Amino acid sequence: MVAVCVAMAAGPLTGIADASPIPYPDAGEINQQTYTLVATQSGTINVWFAGKGTAVNDDVLTALVNGIPTGTVGLDNQTSQIGQYLNLGHVDAGETIVFEMQDLSSGRNWFTDNAKNSDRTNHAYMTTFAGGLVGASVVPAGWYIGFEDVSGCGSDWNYQDLQFYASTGSVGAVPEPSTWAMMVLGFAGVGFMAYRRKSKPASMAV
Repeated sequence: MVAVCVAMAAGPLTGIADASPIPYPDAGEINQQTYTLVATQSGTINVWFAGKGTAVNDDVLTALVNGIPTGTVGLDNQTSQIGQYLNLGHVDAGETIVFEMQDLSSGRNWFTDNAKNSDRTNHAYMTTFAGGLVGASVVPAGWYIGFEDVSGCGSDWNYQDLQFYASTGSVGAVPEPSTWAMMVLGFAGVGFMAYRRKSKPASMAV
């Protein structure tokens, strides 16, 4: 099966709610949660642009799989359209995924893994996403992720500077009181699958 992004066809789509970015609930305070992302299945890392808030820095998104860059960079927060899709590369089941925001304006890079951040501070906020219509794209249930691109006292810590949705298969653990010790992403078989059978017309399923 191949994960694909399905653009909205002409005419209304019924039963699909418009999706808005999910705001970080403690704006102004550093997010204290930590995230470890592990693929449950082999497939592609699918992301859709969700917004940039009032960010003025030019930020782009990429990812590392088992610490190795995938080599794909995109979703520029200053030029991308809401709902714009990007395939960040391939991941195999059991491999660790780290999303990276590259701030082209300051030259600093921030990661969903705090240990990789130069200030050892959390520059990402993540929460579950129920799925919906994002711009012209139908985005499956998964994760909403927002990045903060400024560090220290000059930051507003609202985690809105580069926002995106990532497709996901399942959650591997329940969040702990102070820290999400494990969040599991599965990228195969997610998104909408277009397939054709002899006895049925083309259809889509999650």
